[in-house]
Amino acid sequence: MEYVDVVVRDRALGYYHDVYTISLESAQLSLESEREKLKSDTELLDNTEKYLDVEGVLDKLPSTSTTIVIDNLINPGYIKLQNDILTKKQTISELENTIKRNIRYLNDLKAEQDVLSEFYETGEIDRDKTTIINAVDRYIYRLNTIIDSQKVGPKHVKNIVNSIVLGFMISSVAVIVWDYIKKASIQERH
Repeated sequence: MEYVDVVVRDRALGYYHDVYTISLESAQLSLESEREKLKSDTELLDNTEKYLDVEGVLDKLPSTSTTIVIDNLINPGYIKLQNDILTKKQTISELENTIKRNIRYLNDLKAEQDVLSEFYETGEIDRDKTTIINAVDRYIYRLNTIIDSQKVGPKHVKNIVNSIVLGFMISSVAVIVWDYIKKASIQERH
């Protein structure tokens, strides 16, 4: 039972090690990509005018006698770049948290692997060092083993008694039916 439990643990640890390693590598690649995009957007934002050229807009308007007061107009491209930068910073923060979490999970898995390595060396598992439940005891019920002195198979005395009782019942029913048929045939003749 203990060996089966260790094999189940070993397979589960291997599976989750693969899952978290792939997730970690994917997050690291995404983080590098997002940092490059952030750097590019930050440089573009530094070279983008925050406000539109108000004087150029006034020159293009037809001249009228009304006075037009135009305050500073914010460039919509500048606002979009700011929003993109904020989104990228948030994505980078989430990716960094994912990387930290996956590293923590991989370290926990490493500690569990060390416990299994000790089992393979000593033949005993230290339950105080592991946080994994005993999967085999929890999901496989122990069956009572058969003791060599106990007979496995039919019990002859019980079978004889059952045969006598069933034979008596069948013969009684047969006699009753036979008697009924005789009486019915006699009544038909009369």
